[in-house]
Amino acid sequence: DCPFEDLKTKQVQDNFYNAISSEFEVSVIATMSSGKSTLINALIGKKLMPSKNEACTATITEILDNDCETFAAVVHNEDGDVLQEIADLQYDLMCELNEDEEVHKISAQGNIPFLDARSTALMLVDTPGPNNSQNQAHKNTTFRAINSDANNLILYVLNGTQLSTNDDASLLS
Repeated sequence: DCPFEDLKTKQVQDNFYNAISSEFEVSVIATMSSGKSTLINALIGKKLMPSKNEACTATITEILDNDCETFAAVVHNEDGDVLQEIADLQYDLMCELNEDEEVHKISAQGNIPFLDARSTALMLVDTPGPNNSQNQAHKNTTFRAINSDANNLILYVLNGTQLSTNDDASLLS
């Protein structure tokens, strides 16, 4: 009886393939207003993601490092259909897209300054906080991201000023 039989499942094999593929995905997960978008803006060295001290992110936004200084994007609806292609993605347009209920996912590409995309194609994924009681879709969107087979790494952000709430404990469990 081989002690590693449990590791031969398709899911483990798929996760291993994803981990060694050219794209390394990091999903940034946290409760609302914890600083996910602010952290991503700091990592890319540019204010691109809408951020404020209330529920803000309504879509999943993927940012793939390609070492280009200009950020470009493809905007998708919930069925995965392309709604729009954008050659020069800017903060104001991101705010508009984030408020558009037809927009489900934004797949962007641009420079993540601390990496060379030829060696590691990092993909940062910004997700909505699932504890917005006014929007069940935020919770569904975040849990889809958590349960995705493509996840290589989840970066969980804790807001030090909100540690006394049950929202983090609920999401982490």
